[in-house]
Amino acid sequence: MTELEQIISEIESEDIDVDILAGKVKRAAFLVKLCKTRLRSAEEEVKKVLAEIEADSDEGGVITEEDGPAID
Repeated sequence: MTELEQIISEIESEDIDVDILAGKVKRAAFLVKLCKTRLRSAEEEVKKVLAEIEADSDEGGVITEEDGPAID
């Protein structure tokens, strides 16, 4: 995100060479795609955890520390 913000700032400054601009736009597109992929992955993981919690509560199960990482 920091790199994307920096690229946007550079583009908005209007003092950027056209050739450099093209490279920055390509890099920004790559970073946006990477972020979307990571967000989708995180969303799927959250859905999986929520489904497990829902299944446990439907079964009346009790979650123990052995079921997952310890919460500090």
